[in-house]
Amino acid sequence: MKILVIGDSCTDVFIYGYTKRLCPEGPVPILEPSRTITNQGMAGNVVANLQSLKVEKVELVTNKEQITKTRYVEEKSNALLLRIDSNDKVSNSFDVKRVPFSDYDAVIVSDYDKGFLTYNDIEEISKSHPLTFIDTKKPLTKQMSGYSFIKINEVEWEECKDAVRAEFPAALAIFLLVMVWAKLMSALRMGPARIREGLGLGIDYVRSWKSPEWLVYPTIVCGCLS
Repeated sequence: MKILVIGDSCTDVFIYGYTKRLCPEGPVPILEPSRTITNQGMAGNVVANLQSLKVEKVELVTNKEQITKTRYVEEKSNALLLRIDSNDKVSNSFDVKRVPFSDYDAVIVSDYDKGFLTYNDIEEISKSHPLTFIDTKKPLTKQMSGYSFIKINEVEWEECKDAVRAEFPAALAIFLLVMVWAKLMSALRMGPARIREGLGLGIDYVRSWKSPEWLVYPTIVCGCLS
C-alpha cells in the first residue's frame, strides 16, 4: 500500500527537566534541563503513525519553511510548563497539478491551517483521488464534501453543527437513524464487522459518499462503529 500525506508539518521539541525552586524574579518555576527529544509533528506525525502501522510506503508533501514547537516539560510530573511556537505561519506553496495522485492507494490531508493549503487546494485534492481522508483546523465547508472520510473532534463539531443542520437536514436525519441503529447493535454486543454489515457499509457504499450532504457524517458514523 502506498499513501500520500499532504499538509503542514513542524518539528516538535520536548525539553525535559526538573524544577526544584521558584524564580526570585517572578512566580515561575526554574527548569533544570535533563534531556531533549525531537520528533516530526503535525502532518509529519501522521506519517510516523502510518509507518508504525507497517504501511509499506508513505510520502509527504509539506511546507518548506520550518515550524518549530518547543515544549518545556517537568520530568517528574510530566507537566507541561511552557510551549513556544516559532515561525507559526507558512506560505501557500502547494501545487495540486504537480502531484501524481494516481500513484497512491489513498490520500490523507492533515491541515493545521498554517497557510500551506487553501480551501481551493483542499477541494481540488478531494476531486483528484477516489479515497481521501481529511483532518483540518479550518471551519468545515462544502469544499470538503468530496472527501471519503472527515475526522472531526467535539470542538470542531460544536463550531459547525448549526450550519450543517441548516444546510444538510436530510443527512442529519439519516445520521441520527444510523446512530440509533449502531447503539442498538452495540447493546446487543455485535462486533464492528457485523454492525457494518448490518448497515450496508461496504467499500462500494463508502466510495459513493460524494454528495455535499455527506459533509461530515461518514467519519462520525465510522467512529461510532469502531
